[in-house]
Amino acid sequence: MREHSENIAATTPPKELGADFYQNLNPRLERFAYARLRDSELALDVVQDTWLSVLRHRDQHEGRAALETWVFAILKRKIIDVQRRSKPQISFDEELMPDEQNPRERLDDRAAVAFARDRIEQLPEREREAMRLVDLAGFARDEAAAKMGVTLGALRVTLHRGRQRVRDAMLAAEFAI
Repeated sequence: MREHSENIAATTPPKELGADFYQNLNPRLERFAYARLRDSELALDVVQDTWLSVLRHRDQHEGRAALETWVFAILKRKIIDVQRRSKPQISFDEELMPDEQNPRERLDDRAAVAFARDRIEQLPEREREAMRLVDLAGFARDEAAAKMGVTLGALRVTLHRGRQRVRDAMLAAEFAI
């Protein structure tokens, strides 16, 4: 019993992690998590897990970043962990492998990829840069927006327009999407 009460005392938040901080930040954390996970229950679980980590590891906050930034960084890592765990695993069981893929289909796939890359290179500069960073280089949207010097919203619009142009060109060329 004594161990439990010591554990509770160990999770008492310092002043900067008080009720006001929680009440102001928690709704933003929940929106952020929901926007990435698209599952309200899962988003709430991840936010709750984030707060537990914040309390457990508050002594690791070195003050190099604002406390709010640190909490968001923890949340981002928690979301990535959930997304990794929920990605479907590829099985290489022989029974699930297709019989031999038609060489023509492989050539069509390669042609579609080459066509898409060519169309990306023909996009207006901003759309091309956005697609290179996010779709080809694998940068997170917030990182790509920072590299491009635009807001996250502007990046989303730019990506949408670029992707739509590539998609329209592929459909016009009769590639299956």
